[in-house]
Amino acid sequence: MKFVRFGGRQGTFFSKEILNFLFVIPLFLSICSRSFMAHDEGYYILQSRAIVDSGNWLAPTSWGIPVFDRSIGVQWIIAGCQKVFGYTSWSSHIPSLVFALVSLFSTYFLAKRFFGKQLAMTSTGILLLSPIFLDYTHLATQDMPLLAIELVGIYSLVNVEKEKVNLYYLFSGMWMGIGFLVKGFMIFLPILAIIPFIFWTKRYLLSSKLFLAGFIIGWIPVTIWIALSVHEYGFEVVSELFGKLIYLSGDSTFSEGPFYYLWNIPLFTIPWCFFSINSLSYGIRNWRDERLFVFVVYPLVLTVLLCCFKTKTTYY
Repeated sequence: MKFVRFGGRQGTFFSKEILNFLFVIPLFLSICSRSFMAHDEGYYILQSRAIVDSGNWLAPTSWGIPVFDRSIGVQWIIAGCQKVFGYTSWSSHIPSLVFALVSLFSTYFLAKRFFGKQLAMTSTGILLLSPIFLDYTHLATQDMPLLAIELVGIYSLVNVEKEKVNLYYLFSGMWMGIGFLVKGFMIFLPILAIIPFIFWTKRYLLSSKLFLAGFIIGWIPVTIWIALSVHEYGFEVVSELFGKLIYLSGDSTFSEGPFYYLWNIPLFTIPWCFFSINSLSYGIRNWRDERLFVFVVYPLVLTVLLCCFKTKTTYY
C-alpha cells in the first residue's frame, strides 16, 4: 500500500519508520478503568460530560453555570470521544493517548531531519521513558494535546523551503490558533519563543499567502467560538478568559521564585539532564544554522518566559 509524503517521495505504509514505533504499544496496554485525578483531570471530564449531556457545545460549564476560565478545545475532543465510545475512563483518555503518539512521531521526524535515524530513535525513546511524559499521556488534560500541537508546528516550520511551496506552509501558520483553542493564552509563550527562528531563518514566510491563510484558518474556530459565546452570554462572562490570565500572571498559590524551573526541569529529566549540558555547550559553540534556533534558542527563550510567568507548575 502506497502513500505520498509532503516531500513528494513514496514509501510503503509499513515503512521502517512506522515499524520503529512498535515500542510505544505498552502505552496502550495500561488502559484500564480508574478514577480521574484531582484536580484538573476531573474538571475537564466533568465539563466534557456536561457538553454531552446538555448538548451545549458552546460554553464550558460548572454545575450548569457557564465558566470561561479556560478555553474549550480539549473538552470538545474528550466530549466527542465520549459521544462516540460512551462515557468510560477509556474513551476519555483516547485524546491524550493519540496526541502522545503525535508527539513521539513529531520528535522522531524532527530529530531525524537534523541528526539522522539513530539519534532520532534515541530522542524519541528518552521522551517516551520520561516519567512526566508517561504520566500526562494517561491524564485527560490539555497538556498532551498542547505538546503535540507545538511539536507539529515546529516541525512544519523547519520543513518550509523557500523554493518549494507545500502544505507545511499551511500547517506552520495553523498551529497557533488551534493551540489557543486548547490552552488559551499560554500558547503565546511558545509563539514568542519561536519568533527568533522565523525572523532569522524563515522570514520569507511572512510574505507567503499560504502561511497567512493557515494563520487565519487556525484562528477562525477561536473567533467563531468567542463571538458566539459573547452573543449568548455577554462580554462580561466571556472576559473571564482574560481574568484567568491576569490571575496566573500575578501572585497566587502557585507563585514560585524566578529560579523554579532551573532546578525543576533537571529534577524531572534525570539522568538525561547531565548529558544535555555538554550537548548544549556544543550546540552554542558549533551550530550556525537552524539547529541553533530550534534546539538551543527556542528551549532557552521558552524557559526564560516561563520563569518570568509568576504561576509555576511542573506540567508547564
